[in-house]
Amino acid sequence: MRGKLIYEKKGKNDPLFPSEESKSISKNDIRKGDTLEIELKSGEIRRLYEGLRRMYRLAGDVEDIPSGAATYVEVDSAARSLLGLLRESPSAARMLADKDTFDLVRELVRLLTQGTSHEQLSEILNGLESDNLASLSTGLSLEILQRAANEIRDNFSNTSEEYWQTEILEKYPWIISQLFSTPCTLFHSKAYISGTSIEHHGGNVVDFIYQNELTKNLALVEIKKPSTNLLGGAYRNHCYSLSSQLSGAVNQVLSYRHSLMTKLAQLKMDSPGKEFEAFNPQCIVIIGSTSEFDECSVDKRGDAVATFENFRNALNGVTIITFDELLKKVEDLISILSGDVR
Repeated sequence: MRGKLIYEKKGKNDPLFPSEESKSISKNDIRKGDTLEIELKSGEIRRLYEGLRRMYRLAGDVEDIPSGAATYVEVDSAARSLLGLLRESPSAARMLADKDTFDLVRELVRLLTQGTSHEQLSEILNGLESDNLASLSTGLSLEILQRAANEIRDNFSNTSEEYWQTEILEKYPWIISQLFSTPCTLFHSKAYISGTSIEHHGGNVVDFIYQNELTKNLALVEIKKPSTNLLGGAYRNHCYSLSSQLSGAVNQVLSYRHSLMTKLAQLKMDSPGKEFEAFNPQCIVIIGSTSEFDECSVDKRGDAVATFENFRNALNGVTIITFDELLKKVEDLISILSGDVR
């Protein structure tokens, strides 16, 4: 790919550059001691960047640039995502085996590439056969679930808490929603629950706050990482001590709950437009992996599992779940939607 930067001084009513009469000055015209200066303003730099980005994105999409002239159709991000799903996902490919479903997907791609509004798209979808719409919906849901499962599975070795908070659980907030027995949605991430309003600095910072959609009651979620140890060393016969990270995480989330309940009235006052309650909020700690127990000797593994289970089941108002258990919940949802339930 090659390009030129051309600047030509024009009169107000002159045609767009470059004109045939103009004299071009290039790098070859520069002599020793001369300077050729080309200034780009911020808007011009932005247009150059966006043009180059489109070209490189095109090269990445088609994989192999053909020689000669070729015509391409630019589509928006929604259509690109759908096309990528159909190209890469086995579940989406199976969905296309049905002719009616294939016609539906083809029509959706056409609508998306033509810039159909959400209202128009909704009206069209309402007129589709229920079976076709259900098939498409299931296929797309399976794709989202599978992507989430793959990202969790492929990144178990990632030791950054920030990654797990922002790139996984904030990206797929519905995963944590599966841990509650009541309908809950993400209310806030990185929330400040003492000192000032729930959105500003000055207090304890909890990783996620979820909210019951009906009662508005809050729940607190503290995130660690899969590599965090659950247990310490062997304590006495048939018993292990807890790791400082696990006990610290439990006490941390309990401290958050205490701050939230103590400062609730002030938080409400300083958070206009936010409707929430704190009736003995449920606390969840996501930490570690049960694969840690596999590192124990055969005769000690049962003791390690018993220590962990006895501890978390005895807690009042605090739920501890490991990252591999979280992954298993996502995999179970995939099995249900795909009909592969045993």
